[in-house]
Amino acid sequence: MNKFNFLVFILLTVVAINGCFRKNIAENNNNVNIAYYPITEPFCAEVSLNGSKKAFFVLDSGSPSGHIMLDSVYFYENIDCDELEMQNLDYNMIYWQKFYMGNLNIEVAGTKFEKTFTKIDVNTKFQEINKHREQKLFGLIGVDVFSDKIMIINFKDNLFAISDTLIVDFNLNDFTVIDLERAREIKKGNEDWRYLTIDGFVTKDNNIKTGLFLLDTGNWYKELVMKSSFGKNIKYEKKETHKGGFFTSEDWIWKSDTLILGNKYKINNVEIAINKLPPSEDWMEMLTGGDGLVGLPFLKRFDIVILDYKNDKLYLKKP
Repeated sequence: MNKFNFLVFILLTVVAINGCFRKNIAENNNNVNIAYYPITEPFCAEVSLNGSKKAFFVLDSGSPSGHIMLDSVYFYENIDCDELEMQNLDYNMIYWQKFYMGNLNIEVAGTKFEKTFTKIDVNTKFQEINKHREQKLFGLIGVDVFSDKIMIINFKDNLFAISDTLIVDFNLNDFTVIDLERAREIKKGNEDWRYLTIDGFVTKDNNIKTGLFLLDTGNWYKELVMKSSFGKNIKYEKKETHKGGFFTSEDWIWKSDTLILGNKYKINNVEIAINKLPPSEDWMEMLTGGDGLVGLPFLKRFDIVILDYKNDKLYLKKP
C-alpha cells in the first residue's frame, strides 16, 4: 500500500469511527440511562450523613424543611455532636428526645447536598418501630430531599431516582399529569411542601366536597387523611384505632365512591380516615394549612409516580 492509499484508508477509518460514535450518542439520547436505587417499605432509601455508613431512612415529603429525625444509636455512632448546637432534652415514659441544630452533609440516591437543620430530633422512637420490622430504620428526612428536584418512584419494581431534569427512560404519554400547588400560607418549614387539589369526593349520600391535601409520603396509614373539621358532616362506616409509626390516633373510616383529582382524573373506592384524637389533629392543623393528607397507599395505586417539585407537577402511571 503506497502512502496516498494509506492516508485515504486512515481518513475513511476515522470517518467511520466518528459516525459510529455519533450514532451511539443518538441512541443514548433516545435510551436514557437513569441511576435507580432500591426502596423498602414504606418509602425508605439508603442515606448517608457526613460520610457515615449508609442506613435506611424514611423519605417523608410531609415533614417540614429543615427538620430531620435520627435514631439515637445511629446518631452517636456516626455524627460528631460537638459540631452541633444542643437545644433541649425531653423525656417521657416511652422514649426520650434530644434536639440539636447545625449543618449536615447528606447523600441519597447519588445526590449530595449540605443543609442547615434547625431541628435535628435525636430519639429512641425508631427502636420501638424496629421491633416490628425486618428492614430496620434509622432516620427520617423530610421535604428537603424533594425540594427543587424530580423524584421518580417505580413502585412496581421498588426503585427510585432523583434528578434535576425530567429526562426519563419511558414514555410520558402514558402518564396522567396533574398540577401541584404550593402552601396557602407560607410558614417557616413548609415553603417546600406541595399540595394536591381534590376537586370532589362523591360520598354515599352524594355529598360532594372539595379540598387541598398535602402530598405526604410519610403517611403510611390510609390513602387520605382528613381533618375532622373538613369531614364533620360525612357519614363514616366504622371506627378504627391506628397504632404504629410515630402517632396513635382514633379515626372514623369511610370510602368515597368517586374521587376526582386535578379536575380530570377519577378514582373509585378510596379509603379515607378522619382524625378524631390528638396529636394527629393538632399536628395536621399545624402542618398542612390544607384539609388533610394524601398518603403513600394512594400513590401506590400506580406503577410509576413522578413527583416533579421543580415544576409543580405530579405524573401518575396506572398498571
